[in-house]
Amino acid sequence: MPLLRRLNPRQVDWLVFATTFCLSLPAVVHAAAHHQLAIGIALLPCATAPILWRRRHPAAVLVVLLAVLAVAAVVGRSAPSNVGLLFALYAAALYGGRRLRVVSGAVVAASSVALFAVWLVTDRARLAPHLSAAVVFGAAAAWALGEATRMRLAYTRELESRTVRLERERDEQLRRAAEAERLRIARELHDVVTHHVSAIAVQAAAAGSTSDARPERALDTLGVIERTARTTLRELRALLGVLRASDDSPLAPGPSLDRVGELVAAARAAGVEVDLHVSGTPAPLDAVVELSAYRVLQEALTNIGKHAPGAHAEVQIEYRARELRIAVADDGPGLGEHNGTGYGLAGMAERLDLAGGGLNVGPAAEGGVLVEARLPIGPAPRG
Repeated sequence: MPLLRRLNPRQVDWLVFATTFCLSLPAVVHAAAHHQLAIGIALLPCATAPILWRRRHPAAVLVVLLAVLAVAAVVGRSAPSNVGLLFALYAAALYGGRRLRVVSGAVVAASSVALFAVWLVTDRARLAPHLSAAVVFGAAAAWALGEATRMRLAYTRELESRTVRLERERDEQLRRAAEAERLRIARELHDVVTHHVSAIAVQAAAAGSTSDARPERALDTLGVIERTARTTLRELRALLGVLRASDDSPLAPGPSLDRVGELVAAARAAGVEVDLHVSGTPAPLDAVVELSAYRVLQEALTNIGKHAPGAHAEVQIEYRARELRIAVADDGPGLGEHNGTGYGLAGMAERLDLAGGGLNVGPAAEGGVLVEARLPIGPAPRG
């Protein structure tokens, strides 16, 4: 078998032909002993050469070899070797279509049973026991071996196809996971850079405008700027650490609702009056849900500081039975000043959708903007 694996199909065909030819020579010698050398020589190529085409034309090869065997049985006293016929039956079961396999198998089974029955009834097996055994069992064994080989090859091809399909699915899953991770990092970078840097810019402007009239307030604002800058550097280092990591480590946990006070303090330092109301019993939140809630508050307060400086904002955090509701309303100029085309609102909506929640943005009762988010309390859905 290792030798056959090194040969290509055509070389194997010539090896089978040579084997069949050599095993058929004793039949020619036997025919010469019965003064039928010419018949043996004439039938020899017909009983061996068709083997070379058994892969492409298994049905035609089988018919030709059966015809040769029939002619030899009619015109001569010595039948040629049936080795070629065994190879033909093997090829019919291995390479033939469904009809050829069924018909050849049925004929082989019926012939073997009939000949075996003749043995039992007439006891003629004594005349040529070895030849009779080869006819009865050899043909059936050749066909069964071909059928078993065909089934094994079909099973192997199915396994290979399934392996290729699984590898493609695995590569696709890895690609989607990498794309999802890139989107998560992009959202985090947007939140860190846009919110914190915008807050620093607004606070710096406020410190500059109040440095002469109220220097103590300017110093407080500078302190807020310092804390915001340190927070920005810490979060950026965490994100860059994920990007530099050699393994596929998940994104480090982000800020939580425990740091809402920092957001409120930063907004107040930027000149926004903020009232914070927390109701209900705080419940444990999934990391994705808590980060999404924090980013929504951060985005909403940053937008107020950018588009409605000096406005009054009311923040409501409400813990319900199975839902976390967050609402941020201001009394600024309204949606006309908030109609940006940036990544902010779209990013918030995408975050909440991935966390199993929803986002509504509309006019507030005081004339400003109302940002309302609803998030599930419990395990976050797996997307």
